[in-house]
Order: sequence, then C-alpha cells, then structure tokens
Amino acid sequence: MAGNRMKLESIPKHVRIRQAILNFIAQNALETGDRVPSEQALAAEFAVSVITTRRAMDDLAQSGVLARVRGKGTFIKRTDFSAHPLGRIAFLLIDRPPEAERYAVLIERAATEIRRRNHGVDVIATGPSPDSSTTEELAGAAGVLLTGAVTSEWARFLRDMSLPFVVLGAYDLDVPVWSVQEDRRKGTELLLRRFLDLRCRRIGLIATERSYRPCAEVWAAFRAWIPRLDLEADEDWVVSIESERRVEAVRDLFSRGGEAPDALLTFGGCFLAALSVLYELGGPFPVLGAIQGRRMLKRALPRVFEVGFDGPLEQEGVRLLFDVMADGLKTPETIYTEPTFTPPVE
Repeated sequence: MAGNRMKLESIPKHVRIRQAILNFIAQNALETGDRVPSEQALAAEFAVSVITTRRAMDDLAQSGVLARVRGKGTFIKRTDFSAHPLGRIAFLLIDRPPEAERYAVLIERAATEIRRRNHGVDVIATGPSPDSSTTEELAGAAGVLLTGAVTSEWARFLRDMSLPFVVLGAYDLDVPVWSVQEDRRKGTELLLRRFLDLRCRRIGLIATERSYRPCAEVWAAFRAWIPRLDLEADEDWVVSIESERRVEAVRDLFSRGGEAPDALLTFGGCFLAALSVLYELGGPFPVLGAIQGRRMLKRALPRVFEVGFDGPLEQEGVRLLFDVMADGLKTPETIYTEPTFTPPVE
C-alpha cells in the first residue's frame, strides 16, 4: 500500500464526490428505482461545480450503480455496494496491526454494538495517509469509526467525503471532530485518592514519553492532584521511560537502592513491567496503581489497584456515531468515558 499512498489533495475531486454520492444513497436508505437529486442539486449540496458532479455521476452510471434516463432523470440501478440492508459502518484502523490484542478487543466490541443496531461492519486497516484504495473501500459506508494513528489529514479527508465519523481516543487534531475519549485525568485522581485513603504519602509515577497524548494527560493530572490532596511526589521515583525498554528501566529503578515510595502509580505497559520486576526482586512492594485502556489482570492481587475503561469507549463511540448519522448532533463534541475500578484482594 505504501507505494499507492496519496495525499487528500491528490485524490481527484470527482472521486471524492462519487464517494459522497454513495454515502448520500446509503444514509438516506434509497432503493433501486429511486430517483436521485439532479446534478445541480448535488453540486449545491457538496459545494462543487456541476461539471464535477456530472463526472462523478457518469462514473457511477458506468459502474452500474446509477441509470440515466433521458428526459426523466437519474435513478438508482443497484444498491449492492452496501453490505447490509440498513447500511454498513467502516472501522478504520490507521497504521496499526489489526491483530494487536488491544485493537482486536476494541473492534469486536464495537462490531457487536453496530450489529445490534442492524448494520454491517467492515474493518479497514490502512496507512497514515488517505489513499485511493481506501477511498474505494469506503464506498457506500453510512459512517466511520476510526482509531490508531489518527491525524488531522484523516479528519479532513472524511469531512470532505461527507462521511459521518467518530474518533475513538485522544489525539492532537487541528480539525473539530466528534470523539470519545477515556478520562485518564479522572482515573489518575481516583487512584491518588485511594492512596490517600491508605495513608500513603510519598507517591511515585512511572510512565512512558510525555509526548504521547494519553500519557501527557496522566502526567498533568498527577502534578495537579498531588498538592491538592496534600500528597508528596517522590521525585526520585517520578520517571519517564522509553516504551522499548520498560522492564529494563523499571528493574534499574528498583535495583538502585534507597527507600521506595509508599505508593507507585503506573500508566499503560509500565504497570506490567513494574509488576513483573517487583515479583522478580521479591520487594520492597509499595502499593501499586495502574491506569489502563483495558484492564490487564485476570484476578485481583494484594496491594494492587487497577483503573480501566473497558466497554464504554466502544459503546459510547457507536452511540455517538449513530446520533451524528441521524443528524441529531450538529456541532462536534467530545465525550469522556468514566473509569472503572478494580480493588485489590484483602
């Protein structure tokens, strides 16, 4: 696919309008024999010239989707470009392997919610930039969920395609979008309050690079809530580590000697690294808290707290997408999902 990538501005305008017309047919549940709006009406709808709309409709007529009848108008000839009678939802996984466990679980949960609403699902793994093959794969989609390495370019692309879409996750975008995000700030506060309840005063933090948006949210919440709760950040244990060397970095941290903090907050993969090193070294064992996109532990452990966001991200994402598709929402907004808490065993 890499050799076939093209920027949004390189995709011919009539190809984009052809896609928009297919979306119009799917979203309005038009059937074989139904008349589609005129070239002039569609040109006004999509803010393009009549020439561009005419070329797009000619392409669809040549592919057998539309039939032009002289003196009567343009009609739908077939609708089998839609995989389901009520339309299909495309799940865009951008620049991420679809077999990755986290995304496989997320996709399956979203697909279950979508099918429950009598729509089909197509999972499309694609690269960091829109390309011609993805444009074709999106033909007839009623809406799009997307996650992975989401960029502003993708947001603009889907907007210009007139496709309703919802972003799952937190990204730095320069385009207003509908999105559902995990409230990691609230999750951080929840864990720190649990530490306070246990009379832990000196708190450490181990997380990956702060340039990663979700991680930056945890760092910011940690710095904000430590003084509010009258806790003390153990600066020797407030550490940013590279994701590629988590276990090695955590082992170095615990092996250097000195007193460990009363409690240690971790984010993402750093949690499992800290847990494995602690059991490897046999202590000291501070109270351990973890903020996860998806809970990792199969069972509760002593002195280990876990905050996760299982389920609500996909459920809220699908709900929001169908609201957008139904034109129930006009202004892009962000919905934050509530964290769920797993206490340790006594």
